[in-house]
Amino acid sequence: MVTGGCLCGKNTYQLTGKPVDCSYCHCTVCRRLTGSAFGAYGSVSSKDFTWQTGSEYLSCYRPTELTRRYFCQQCGCFLLTEHSDEPGQVFVSLGSLADATDVVIEYHQYVASKAEWYRIDSALTGYPQGYTE
Repeated sequence: MVTGGCLCGKNTYQLTGKPVDCSYCHCTVCRRLTGSAFGAYGSVSSKDFTWQTGSEYLSCYRPTELTRRYFCQQCGCFLLTEHSDEPGQVFVSLGSLADATDVVIEYHQYVASKAEWYRIDSALTGYPQGYTE
């Protein structure tokens, strides 16, 4: 069982499986969303994700028709993303996990958009755009 939540503790969630297809995303949206060089995400089946507390404290931002991003109204913590073109999946912000010891980052994506000041210094594969199988 994996748990996570926001900074202030109002929103908590539980995963019955561990996140898979974990990556660092360097797209402009994720950089601005996180205020950092990249976002770190893992995919989880929707059926394996459950809000434990605080869903009434969630705000949803829809930057596109396909994307919904969820934040805590109290502390502003970014928790997860849903994409309409990938039904049945949620993309958890890995920084919101309580214990991420089993998480394995597999690749970098959107490296063509990476911050100029950030140097990717890893053996992970980097995809210029998004990763597709």
